[in-house]
Amino acid sequence: MHTKYLKIYGFIAAVILSSCGGGGDDSPSEPEVFIPTASELSLPANDEVCLTGVSVNDSQATVTFSWQAASNVDSYNVEVKNLTSGEVNTLASATETTNITLSKGAPYSW
Repeated sequence: MHTKYLKIYGFIAAVILSSCGGGGDDSPSEPEVFIPTASELSLPANDEVCLTGVSVNDSQATVTFSWQAASNVDSYNVEVKNLTSGEVNTLASATETTNITLSKGAPYSW
């Protein structure tokens, strides 16, 4: 009878030991990286005098900037540079449009 139990215990031990082996690669997989696409400005027109905007006061106007949606992005940054003073402002937007208040008559690049 002890031989019967030894065979059963031996079989169970063999099954357990053979199923515990590694062999697989347990390292985490590399996350998939989605590269953002470039966005293209729609308004105001590039390299043209900006005559659009809503007057805030005698020296400032609010200009609406809009651009095409880009893939794989959560937000956009609009960089506006006053070409007279050299001051650069970066504004963040979660959508494809934002309003920016600029000095009237001053040259800007964006």
